[in-house]
Amino acid sequence: MSVYDIDYNHDLPPLNAVMPYTPQLWVTIIFVGLSAAFLLYGIYLSIKWKNWLPVLFWFGGLTACVVEPIADANLHALHAPIGQWNAFTSQGHPIPWHIFLAYPFYYGGTLIAIWPVIARRTMTRSFAWKLFIIGAVWCTLLEQLPLAYGVWIYYGMQPFRIGHMSIAMIVPNMASIVMAVLIMYKLAPSINTGWKRLIAVPAVGMASLGAHTASGALMYLVMGMDLEKIGQTNLNILGFISIVLGFVCVWMTMELTEDKSDTSKALCPEPKAREVSAPLASAAE
Repeated sequence: MSVYDIDYNHDLPPLNAVMPYTPQLWVTIIFVGLSAAFLLYGIYLSIKWKNWLPVLFWFGGLTACVVEPIADANLHALHAPIGQWNAFTSQGHPIPWHIFLAYPFYYGGTLIAIWPVIARRTMTRSFAWKLFIIGAVWCTLLEQLPLAYGVWIYYGMQPFRIGHMSIAMIVPNMASIVMAVLIMYKLAPSINTGWKRLIAVPAVGMASLGAHTASGALMYLVMGMDLEKIGQTNLNILGFISIVLGFVCVWMTMELTEDKSDTSKALCPEPKAREVSAPLASAAE
């Protein structure tokens, strides 16, 4: 099924949608590769910084998959069920392996990528807003080709789209990434001892789900209504309002999580620079 074959005026999921084999294969290969790369990078950072939070963030990303079936059911998204390589099914929505394994690089990978900022306690509002914009562009571009080939679908009436992606999903996706990062940044000093670090695993999932539902609350509500009565024009207006509310959610999270403590109190010591051997040192002189 191609994205061009979908009836956008029908609010029930197209349960006869067939997962295209080759696009599914390529998406799975790419997503597994990205996920594995972030796992290896997390292990590298954990060894380098002598702190296991980076690699735990990857496993926390796995727990963030709780977002998928809830967001799909409420925002009218579907992963083509026929021929799908299914990982699990919840809320009546089948979730394929490539989506399950996307969360470790989507949410967990963002935390791993900015680990030095978390460890050094150097997060600024400017950095967080840049992360927000990058996340918006990243998540929108990431979905274009899979949507074009029908690997997953936004069905029924939707507010306006950017490319093939509905703004109903773009807003909570882009806001929840930076909101989850800010929450984990605030939480990190409190769990940075011994076995308490394991709290990071479920905490990433809970922060991601809370952030997604909060920033997408308006669309979560509206998409469950009779959209034909609301009409496409009003739905587009509500889509614009949801964008504003997404920005407000990110700003609120910044207000609540801003670190006003001494920024010199890093989570862990800086990795020592590799010492130059004596022969090399003398040669340099």
